[in-house]
Amino acid sequence: MEDTYKLYEMAYFAGDVILELRVYGGRSSVVQLKGALSNPCRAHRPQFFGLDLDPAAMKRSYDSLAAFGVAEHALLYRGGVAEFAWRSSRYSRPWSSSMPTIATKA
Repeated sequence: MEDTYKLYEMAYFAGDVILELRVYGGRSSVVQLKGALSNPCRAHRPQFFGLDLDPAAMKRSYDSLAAFGVAEHALLYRGGVAEFAWRSSRYSRPWSSSMPTIATKA
């Protein structure tokens, strides 16, 4: 429980952009986005990037994010860090609307 609180607190204070490697099922993703969204002083909407190699993890994570109403703030990418960095470096902001959605639901 303490880990959950710390994730929430960290995202509340520093949750503009969140990168999570190995999302597994989305529980910590939801907690982090809920924390980031709860800060009324945040100037911009938070953006969550979740990376995993497991296609089942993508589906579980998307389902969790959608169930808690935070999926619109998340981009799930099935692949590794190097490939994600290369793809996102082609855009001025990797979360811009001009970037093709790589994977939002497996």
